[in-house]
Amino acid sequence: MSLSKHETTENHSGQGVIVWQEALYWGLVIGGLILAFWESASKLVHIWMNREEYSHGFFIPLITLYLLWLQKDQWLGGKGHWSGLLVVGGGAMLVLLTQLANIHQLDHIGLVTIVIGAFIARYGIRSFRKVWMPLVFLYFMIPLPFFIHQQISLQMQLLSSKLGVGFIRICQIPVFLEGNVIDLGVYQLQVAEACNGLRYLFPLFSLSFLFAYLYWGPIWQRWIIFLSALPWTILLNSLRIGVIGILVNHWGIGMAEGFLHDFEGWIVFMVCVGLLLLEIKLLARLIGNRMPLSYLIPLPSGGEKNTRPAGEPFSMPKTAYGTLAILLLAVIGSFFLQQRQEIIPERKSFLYFPMQINDWQGRRNYLQEVYLNSLKATDYLLADYLQTSNQMAVNLFIAYYQSQHGGT
Repeated sequence: MSLSKHETTENHSGQGVIVWQEALYWGLVIGGLILAFWESASKLVHIWMNREEYSHGFFIPLITLYLLWLQKDQWLGGKGHWSGLLVVGGGAMLVLLTQLANIHQLDHIGLVTIVIGAFIARYGIRSFRKVWMPLVFLYFMIPLPFFIHQQISLQMQLLSSKLGVGFIRICQIPVFLEGNVIDLGVYQLQVAEACNGLRYLFPLFSLSFLFAYLYWGPIWQRWIIFLSALPWTILLNSLRIGVIGILVNHWGIGMAEGFLHDFEGWIVFMVCVGLLLLEIKLLARLIGNRMPLSYLIPLPSGGEKNTRPAGEPFSMPKTAYGTLAILLLAVIGSFFLQQRQEIIPERKSFLYFPMQINDWQGRRNYLQEVYLNSLKATDYLLADYLQTSNQMAVNLFIAYYQSQHGGT
């Protein structure tokens, strides 16, 4: 049965209305997020640009958009649900509270939560269940809170140092390990923060989550695929440290610097991805699946189309307008928060801090410029105190920040 010219024109017109309304809705949502939470959004981009561990963050929104586009027939045209308004409101409150308290660690979670809430408010819970993965995937672009990141970084440095030294000793090379310093006798290598493996771990976790979602296999195998990113990263990074130690022992310290050092890191990441794909292939063999990788982790297809009843006009649900109203309130609230005046109390400089306290005699010390640039403190005190009666010693360090604005 063929369509008449009138019916064809009407269909094209309806599709044009849908595209226009969807573009307007999401343009207003993104615009509202930028206006209300510009500081939080700009900090997120700044982290992506300046920290290698999170440089993959630029690609995650693009991957999300691509996966949603492939599955557009499953969610486009769905009916909005009021629960999305609760999610949007909760995300907005989270970002506003972090701005009010000047603790910029949870605001990025709030931004992604608002986007997910806006999706539910526009297309409904049923549509969200069909394409939840691309939306939840957005959380992988968020950096960890600083104190958690530092703890993981320290543990990764120590563990990678121990395993790397073990590999060097297997090759019959005398080596001594103290903390994260590898002593080869002539040379000493420090396993610094840049060598902790996190710049492979976070992107690899994102990929393993994506592979686990796309993989056609039982749920227990999907969990293995996702969680295996950690041991692969630790093992390969430790092997890299061991190889660097061997190269330095034979050809000098230049083997641990410059282009070669960065190239080795790139090789490690690519080997991790290759091992992850090999793991998927082997897990599929365990359940008798011998299909190629392109079939084991296929891109999602359109699936069942989400259609409206015949004759029902396409219109924006009230919950979508509710989302825009909440974002408007967030813009107003953020504006007033930015206009508030910060009260900075009067204080004396640490230059006046006493160096003699009862029988404790102090001696003032000073930090190097590299540490001062990292701390960004308004004032600080670093001193060694010695008790003259029993020769007890205490090292005292105090950092003062006159403002917590901006998370400093």
